[in-house]
Amino acid sequence: IAADPFHVIEHLVRDFDVLRIQVQNQCQYGSPSYYLLKKWNWLLTASDVDLDNRPVMNHVFNRYMNHRDLLDAMLGTSEELSDAYYLMKKYQYFNESCPEEEAAEQLEALIEAFAASEISVYREFIILLNDWRTEIINSFHTPTGRKQSNALAESINSQVKTYLAVSKGNTNF
Repeated sequence: IAADPFHVIEHLVRDFDVLRIQVQNQCQYGSPSYYLLKKWNWLLTASDVDLDNRPVMNHVFNRYMNHRDLLDAMLGTSEELSDAYYLMKKYQYFNESCPEEEAAEQLEALIEAFAASEISVYREFIILLNDWRTEIINSFHTPTGRKQSNALAESINSQVKTYLAVSKGNTNF
């Protein structure tokens, strides 16, 4: 039995977003920090963004900024947000690139890092990692050359839902 890596990451990103909103709500409305956390929040969770893009004029800061500058400014608003961000990225890197032989050891180190951080929004995620440890490690098993996931079942389920929506309730589609 293997845990679907997508759903584990989804849980992690959702928890991180709760923290981002908490930090945003602590900022004064209209402040540069509030602006960054509200408008540029997608930079925190996106995985395929070119951080070193061409700088463009940002009128809030009255200077040219690229995505890396905006991300650094966001992470500078709160130490807890910065710590949570780097933990999230660390888990995502583990999920993408960890070899099967090292999965158990690296997962244990990650659980310890999350627990040591004492970030309150990650408490539930730590419980998830502990409760599903075996299944998460099993997801790194690659009998077909790819990590295990329930992508095929999700795809079939999506197709069935599409057929039901297109049929608009007709019993003899």
